[in-house]
This record gives sequence, C-alpha cells and structure tokens, in this order.
Amino acid sequence: MMFFAGTNDIATPADTRYLTPGWSPVTASTTVFEIEATDSVTLQNMRVRHNTPSADPTTIDYRLRINGVDTALTVTLAGNASSGSNLVDAVSAEPGDLIALVAVKGAIIVSGLLNVIVTMEAE
Repeated sequence: MMFFAGTNDIATPADTRYLTPGWSPVTASTTVFEIEATDSVTLQNMRVRHNTPSADPTTIDYRLRINGVDTALTVTLAGNASSGSNLVDAVSAEPGDLIALVAVKGAIIVSGLLNVIVTMEAE
C-alpha cells in the first residue's frame, strides 16, 4: 500500500507545517494534523518531490512523526532540488498511534510554493 501527503505551498516562514494526507491545494497549516493508525503498519521508502522547486537552496526537513515524536524516516531536501529519498529507515506504528508528515524549515525560504508530494510504502 502507498501512503502519501502533500500541499501546494509550505509557506516562507521558518516553522513547521503539517502536510495533508492526499494532497491539498492550499498552504500547509501550522495546526497539528494527524491520522490515527487502524492496524499495525511498517512505513518505509520515503520519497519527497518538489514539483515546483524554488531558487532558494535553504533545506527543508520532511519528517514522519508518530505520536508527536520525530522518527528516523526523514528526508532533507534543498528548496531548489526536485527530489530526495530515505530508502534505508523503516518505522512501525500500532493501532491508535497518531501519524503526521511535517515540513520543518529552520530558516526563511524565499519561495514557499514548492508543490510538495511525500510518498512512502505502508506494509
């Protein structure tokens, strides 16, 4: 099974933005957005795509969080890059765990419009 989340815009401020499961045409929110696992699952092979890379090389960390805690499933990608992946790490979630995908920016980026899609395998 494939799990994916994305947004049209992650905004320019240095902050954390929650990506919507599926894809959203609006700016990602700073409000916590989590989905609840309904079964035991292993998440792996995380891939990130900037469909509209900016000219800004500032890095963005895309992180999978379980119950509000960052996991090893993270991809760091420059704003001016098209794609990156983490094909090494895998994490497990159990029924009731809360899962979120976030974009963390440690510095202001010139253009927040990156049209981001994050995918991973869920087994």
